[in-house]
Amino acid sequence: MIATLRLCFVCVLVAAFNSLYAFAQSPEASSADYDVYSAFLKSQLNGHNGVDDLRVGDHAGVLAPVTITFNATSSPQRQVVKGQIKELQDSTFESFLQCQSDSMSLSHGFLIGAPYKVASRDDISSVEKLVSRYPENRCVIYFSCVGYNPGRTQAFFIAERSMCHSGVQKYVLMEKDGAGKWATTTLAVGWIQ
Repeated sequence: MIATLRLCFVCVLVAAFNSLYAFAQSPEASSADYDVYSAFLKSQLNGHNGVDDLRVGDHAGVLAPVTITFNATSSPQRQVVKGQIKELQDSTFESFLQCQSDSMSLSHGFLIGAPYKVASRDDISSVEKLVSRYPENRCVIYFSCVGYNPGRTQAFFIAERSMCHSGVQKYVLMEKDGAGKWATTTLAVGWIQ
């Protein structure tokens, strides 16, 4: 009886460890995703420096180490997003809906021409840890997965700034220009605090 209980306890521990390991080992974002994120971050560096900008670097935001995920109840509603972003193709939004619950790791794959930092999972576990680790940075910037149209000429994702005094969520639509470079075509605010 005791041997059976020990075996069950060991099995539960192994299952719990494997679940935590799988969570901690999210697949890395693709190079295509990094191209989209990088183009967006570059556009924010060249922006109007408003209260809802999502900037990285000194005295700005630090990047989250994983993408934000959504489920059926937290997902942005199609009619709301389409009401704000008229150019969003159905196939692009469908692609986003298919990946929205998948967590991806983010590292130093961003090419933005400016210094930036990517926090660890532990660094963003509390505001206190974030501030002690990055006292010069003011917020954490999160990205969702990227949804693409079949031709990969349009991309949609969500960007958020949080763990600071002024949070914001933006719906981001990007399209490739004539030279094949990603450019932000529409930004719509999902929420602001």
